[in-house]
Amino acid sequence: MANQPTITEQLRQIVIDSGKRQQDIAAATGLSQSIISQFKRGEGVSGSSIDKLAEYFGMRLVKARKARK
Repeated sequence: MANQPTITEQLRQIVIDSGKRQQDIAAATGLSQSIISQFKRGEGVSGSSIDKLAEYFGMRLVKARKARK
């Protein structure tokens, strides 16, 4: 079975495929253009930055529940 892309990888592809300029994404999310650039290159960014990008692109990230034993 092929590996599924992570949520972060999916979001990165959405950001890239959107065709939106980094400056516009930065202005709309309150993130710096350098953070957007780092994210697009696959470099690590904070969870709160990922949350802001996800919200801007209409994704909702929900923490998974731990399985009961």
